[in-house]
Amino acid sequence: MNKLYLLGSLGVASAVWSVACQSVYAETVRSYSKESSSEKVRTETPALSEMEHPATSVAEWLSQVSEADSPAVTQIIDVQLNATETGLTIVLNPSEGSLSPASTSVVGNALIADIPDATLALPDTDEFQSVNPTDEIAFVTVSNLPNNTVRVAITGVEAAPTAEVISEATGLVFNVSLEEGAIATEQTEDDTLQIVVTAQRTEEDLQDVPISITVLTEEQIEDAGITTLDDISQRTPNFAVFSATGNRFFNFY
Repeated sequence: MNKLYLLGSLGVASAVWSVACQSVYAETVRSYSKESSSEKVRTETPALSEMEHPATSVAEWLSQVSEADSPAVTQIIDVQLNATETGLTIVLNPSEGSLSPASTSVVGNALIADIPDATLALPDTDEFQSVNPTDEIAFVTVSNLPNNTVRVAITGVEAAPTAEVISEATGLVFNVSLEEGAIATEQTEDDTLQIVVTAQRTEEDLQDVPISITVLTEEQIEDAGITTLDDISQRTPNFAVFSATGNRFFNFY
């Protein structure tokens, strides 16, 4: 009888202990779930200072639109010049990616090429210069302009050169050459014989200066009926007389 009572007491105690453990476990799970949910809310909700504020003026809106639409700027980290039989080759090497096509123009003896969305970032200098890379080219410069633009200026000695711009995987290549007209003009000027003549007026005796003389005999005058100077001028080449006012005029034969 005592054994049965003891077993019954142990069974009741085990049941109470099991219920108590389940209650504690459930409370622990609920508490952890609340903390996790609160932590998740705190993690997903950014602070006010971290939030991107909308534009409050037209200027700010235009600035945001411009920044969103602005293309990436490519850095030019190396410039190479190589002389060729027809002129010169210029290679612009970017750090990565490719360079935008260049727009060219001619100013005097210089060929100008502007490259948009690029900046010159050489390791040792802010501007590239080369003086007299060939006999026909005076100098070459590569420099930065405002608004992320790089300018290549190629100045010829006699005339502006021409260039074929090729976009390659390694960068932008300029095949520079002089126009055929400029080369032909230079060769013609070099081959032409130039003679310079100088003269100085000196006073001489009229007898020592060769002149054209026409002689009319008395018989010729009578036969032609010459009675005036005009009659004489009609039969004498380069005949000149003085008028009553002292002015000299010519009557040509």
